[in-house]
Amino acid sequence: VNNTDYRYFGGDELQRASAVYDFDQSVPTGGTVDFFVGMKAPDEPGIYSTKWLISMGKERFCPMTITIVVN
Repeated sequence: VNNTDYRYFGGDELQRASAVYDFDQSVPTGGTVDFFVGMKAPDEPGIYSTKWLISMGKERFCPMTITIVVN
């Protein structure tokens, strides 16, 4: 159990479930981890952006913007 999460913090809400997810494993310094968020494409064509970040306790870091183009 840890206090490190990845969480939605702005933009288009495309996630299908929660806005906060726990990392399911510890990541050593310099290590990597894959994480997944189920998202649903909007019904209307356009460009959509969703913003996520990593949080550890009260610290927030590594902001990520994911841009999705719906044709």
